[in-house]
Amino acid sequence: MKRFIKAEKLGGGGTSVLNGCIDAERRRCEVYYIERSSLKCKNFAFTLAEVLITLGIIGVVVAMTIPSLIAKHKNQVTVTRLKHAYSVIGQAITSAQAEYGDIASWGLAGLNGADTSTVDWYSTLNSFAKTYFLPYIKIINDYGIISGESLGYDGPYLPSSGSQVPASKSGYWITLADGTLVMIGLGDACVEKNPDDDSCIRREYRNINFKVDINGLKKPNTNGKDVFIMALDLINNKFSMHNYSAVTSRSRYVNQCATDDGSQVCGQLIIMDGWQIKNDYPWK
Repeated sequence: MKRFIKAEKLGGGGTSVLNGCIDAERRRCEVYYIERSSLKCKNFAFTLAEVLITLGIIGVVVAMTIPSLIAKHKNQVTVTRLKHAYSVIGQAITSAQAEYGDIASWGLAGLNGADTSTVDWYSTLNSFAKTYFLPYIKIINDYGIISGESLGYDGPYLPSSGSQVPASKSGYWITLADGTLVMIGLGDACVEKNPDDDSCIRREYRNINFKVDINGLKKPNTNGKDVFIMALDLINNKFSMHNYSAVTSRSRYVNQCATDDGSQVCGQLIIMDGWQIKNDYPWK
């Protein structure tokens, strides 16, 4: 806003009056523009209460989300390591079969229907490991046939009761290239029972078992969590996750995996679910 005041129209002292008018106008304009600037440039801020409420909401969301993300990541790591161990062990057996033929022709004394009491367990297991398995797989440790206790392995444990399976049981222990700990053993089964008291009177070796701990000596060392069982069927020449050959129902595997005795089939449940740990998986 501009105002033009002609000095020549003013009487005596006109210059002083003119200066006074100009000064007054200038001050009025300065106040006007300051007020306008304040309206345009005013900074708005949150109050302390609003900030605290926002942080509280963020904290609740994080507290609800992070455990789920951690559990999902843990499950994915378990599946990835288990799948890798299953793959490399299976490939080693396939390579041995390609070179030596069916297991029946491998010359493993005592694994062709003989009573377990007549089998030289140590020599048979050592022969399998040295000749038909270790040459076809990458390892970083070969412990030989020792007990788990001698190795310093604390486990394995049963998932439901928390009871420890005796680690003193001997097997052929190795560590794979990725740190997975494997105990190779011979699995037997009762093939004849006493009709009077149902006690077993004859047992035969039917499987070569691979007890796999996907994170080595680290805990929890528990079936279904980081310990899984794989088996080479000596009768059918087939490698698979430990399972019930006559059972195909997923619900049955879920129920069995949730028990101590059935926790050996948890790996098969993961395979049935497409290499996933689903929400109803008993042990996470």
